[in-house]
Amino acid sequence: MTKSKAHKFILPAGIGLGCTWFSSHCGSGFATGKSFMQYFGQFGWTSVWTPVVAFAIIGVATYIMLEFCRHIKAQHYKDFAAEFYTPNIPVTRRIFILFWDFLGVSGALIGAGATFAAIGELVSQYLNLPYFVGVGIGVLLIILVTVFGAKVMIRFATTLSVCLIILILAVSIAGLANGSGDLGKVLGERMVGEGYSFWDAYIAPGPVYAAVQMSNVNYLIALSGTLITKKDVKTTAVFGAALNVVMMLCLGLMVLSYFPALNNESMPVVTALSYVNQPILTVLYQLMLFFALVTTGATIVTNVVSRFCVFGAQYVPSEPLRRAILTVVLVALGIWLSSFGFSAVLVTGYNFLGSLAGPVILLPILILGPYRLYQIKKREAGNAVAASEPATPS
Repeated sequence: MTKSKAHKFILPAGIGLGCTWFSSHCGSGFATGKSFMQYFGQFGWTSVWTPVVAFAIIGVATYIMLEFCRHIKAQHYKDFAAEFYTPNIPVTRRIFILFWDFLGVSGALIGAGATFAAIGELVSQYLNLPYFVGVGIGVLLIILVTVFGAKVMIRFATTLSVCLIILILAVSIAGLANGSGDLGKVLGERMVGEGYSFWDAYIAPGPVYAAVQMSNVNYLIALSGTLITKKDVKTTAVFGAALNVVMMLCLGLMVLSYFPALNNESMPVVTALSYVNQPILTVLYQLMLFFALVTTGATIVTNVVSRFCVFGAQYVPSEPLRRAILTVVLVALGIWLSSFGFSAVLVTGYNFLGSLAGPVILLPILILGPYRLYQIKKREAGNAVAASEPATPS
């Protein structure tokens, strides 16, 4: 008798990676509201639609990038950098790989610094726990999630995403209910932050934020092996971008309700919650924020670990141990960087990364990407035809 196995629900690959994208984006900057306020909210009413522009750009670039990765079977960002720009020119090919290495390491350090600074601020100001208790728990969880690779990362991130979505919606509804009148005034009067030009408030936010986000796509490349079909890639790009922008606008509209009072807050969402008499919701959101920070730290570190864990095998044969060592080193440096403060690390660090990623990653993908995809598909078609032709007798 043949034993039948119970059918298990399997989340589509594109949905899973889209959730990973969201839970990674929903880290120190997003979940605290600092990123929204820095790149959108401080400019006033335009922050209702400029995030949509940003994620439309990001979604298109992500689709092109992941579809290219699917065709070349990329396992980490080195594969993409080597094949995308100038695959037939060894010198420039190596330069682009080194650039992505530098951006990956810098992003991991800045991301870890911002993450641990946020954890330290969260536990000390809101959870009344010693700083190093929160840091220690965060380090342990980040190491566990990072060491066990893509499948654990996606499973953990997908589960967390559901909790994040529920809590963000609940927090947003509570905050908007408390500040809906002020939000109506901001939108009705089309209030713009004092001292900002038309370019600052209307044009720049979308492209600037898109460039910043494209500086941290290495983990998507590292996890792109889960995407088997073109439909999976489309689902990731569309679902991931839509989920991110909807959740960002939910929190954004809430903090915009108190415009411009929260412009200089390091954690605008948590501060806005203090105005709402919902203690249970506040505690739950603080816990969610902690785990969101852990997920962000893990996904940021993953791209560097995936890139460099191949080295040193002769000294440390165990790959999980090599991953753990690299993770500990990156986390230790991130903790040191966090000493400069959450806002300083987040704003200065990510602006620096965006200034590099815009001209070297975002624009080439948008401009050169469609042609490179055409070339790859044409080459694959030629190889398929050649493989199907019968061998010529000698």
